[in-house]
Amino acid sequence: MSDTKLKIGKNSKLKSFLLFLLLATLFWFFAKFSKEYSSTVSAKLNYTNIPANTLLADGNYEEVSFDLFANGFEFLFFKLKKPTVDVPVSKYYEKGDHTIRINSEDFSRLVLDELNNSNDLHNLSIDTLLIKLNTIINKKVLVKPMVDVSFKEGFKQLSEFLTKPDSITLSGPAGALDTLSFVETIPVKVEDAEKQINLTLAIAKPEHPEIQFSPKSVSASMEVGEFTQKRLQVPVRLKNVPSNVKIKLIPESIIVVFNVALEDFKVITAKDFILECNYSDRNQAENFIVPKLIKKPNFVHDIELETKKVDYLIFK
Repeated sequence: MSDTKLKIGKNSKLKSFLLFLLLATLFWFFAKFSKEYSSTVSAKLNYTNIPANTLLADGNYEEVSFDLFANGFEFLFFKLKKPTVDVPVSKYYEKGDHTIRINSEDFSRLVLDELNNSNDLHNLSIDTLLIKLNTIINKKVLVKPMVDVSFKEGFKQLSEFLTKPDSITLSGPAGALDTLSFVETIPVKVEDAEKQINLTLAIAKPEHPEIQFSPKSVSASMEVGEFTQKRLQVPVRLKNVPSNVKIKLIPESIIVVFNVALEDFKVITAKDFILECNYSDRNQAENFIVPKLIKKPNFVHDIELETKKVDYLIFK
């Protein structure tokens, strides 16, 4: 017999052996996995049909485990793909509920229905499924514009930022909204401002992930104008002087220096300011009183008094 015929015979025997081995393995596999037995399975819980004006609270069950009687192919499938049990929340909800209870019998039926299995379940890890809900409320809060503005030299703001709308509506769990009285915008920086600022500002998303809001942005504007320095001689008035005391202030008027918008430069006068010296607060050792600015227009800035203290003479 030639070497070639001998080699062909050996290869044929090897192929036959491998074929029988494969068939035997397949028979073993089908025989083993066709058998039914009990094993523990875990499944994810998927809450569906959440009632209107509610949402799931934190801390609800995320999965359940149980003993199931099934064949090996089913268990293999469960190992490859973790089963999911849909829980239709609205089906068990009654208006005003904050906690929904699904008893063991109903919960077992839900699990079996989702697994397409007609056998009994045993040892459910959750006896009674409790579903906690939060009530959704709406709350209107102010918008706080977060704008960092630097001005061109000689220019200042004439007004605060005004937003339109000035408030937005938040929607979310009551507990998450209780402490919120305003929302901020996403920070924006404006440099060298010299005219009115007009911006569209996006609302910063609240930290609580379940809070929704509308609208998502607001418009914001600020008046900006050119300023110049002005000086006015303002008389100083006395306060709390005893009736039997005559007093002379030195000086009797003080120069007030301030910055004012060009458009207001001519209309502002010394009558718009009140300077006061309180006799009761005098420094008796050195015979002086510190003057205080009692009244000023709200549209002037960087006010300074050229005289920081006023001397006085008393005549009795």
